[in-house]
Amino acid sequence: KTTVYFHIRKIPKQFNLTKRLKEIIRVKNRKIGDAKRGKSFKIYPYKKPNMWTPDFVMLVAHLMFDGELKYASCVYNNRSQSLIDRFIRLMKENIGVTDYKFHKKHDGVMRVSYHHVEISAFMKAKAIELLGYIANAPKEHKIAFLKAFFDDEGSVRFKKKRREVRGYQH
Repeated sequence: KTTVYFHIRKIPKQFNLTKRLKEIIRVKNRKIGDAKRGKSFKIYPYKKPNMWTPDFVMLVAHLMFDGELKYASCVYNNRSQSLIDRFIRLMKENIGVTDYKFHKKHDGVMRVSYHHVEISAFMKAKAIELLGYIANAPKEHKIAFLKAFFDDEGSVRFKKKRREVRGYQH
């Protein structure tokens, strides 16, 4: 192959041959991609809770409201250090991961991100599942969901000597 290539490298390939070669490569790459989709190259041990608990509901809800579920990472943004600490604790207790990246923006918003393809795919599936589950969930789970919602999207204000609690999301 290598001794002949030097002599034939400048001979143009036919259009049909080029098209067929591209199709073979495309099919091969698609099979490889489908087999690896949602899988990490490195093996990280983590838990996959199959039962809903109030803490797990709160964790998934935090990701739904002030978080981002990207292809390869789970990100949580907030200004409150106590909510950031709670999220880190919930990830450690429920999922079993401790390696995260922390970033504080110039406007005071803090971001905690866990970069792991498999955890992100798992949490996306759980977020979709939670939306169907929460309507008929036990009271403790609904309370945890609402706590996460009001912690992330809520506010308290006083208007005419009366307290108003608001939850707001587009």
